[in-house]
Amino acid sequence: MIPEESRRHAKAAQAVREGRPVAARYVRGGRRGARVLAILVASTAAVAVLLLAIWAAANGVFINQNPTDAQQAADARAFDEAGPPAPDVATAAAAVSD
Repeated sequence: MIPEESRRHAKAAQAVREGRPVAARYVRGGRRGARVLAILVASTAAVAVLLLAIWAAANGVFINQNPTDAQQAADARAFDEAGPPAPDVATAAAAVSD
C-alpha cells in the first residue's frame, strides 16, 4: 500500500511534467480543520489584549504630560479680556499720512 502523501506528490509531479494545471488538493500544504482557526482566534485575542495593556500602561504618561494646564488657561484668559492692542505712534502716523 502506498502512503497518501507520496501518491499526492506523484500526481502533482506528473501533472507538472505534462503541463497540466495541478489540482489544489494535491498541492495544499495543510489539511482543513478547526485547529488552524482556533490558533488564529487565540493569536488575534492575544494581540488585542497586549495592545490594550500597552495602551493602559502608556495612557497615564500622556495624562500627566503637561502639569501647567490650569496656569495656561489663566494666561489665555488674560489675553482674551484685554481687547485689541492700541496702535503705536509709527502705525498711527502711517495711517494718517495715507
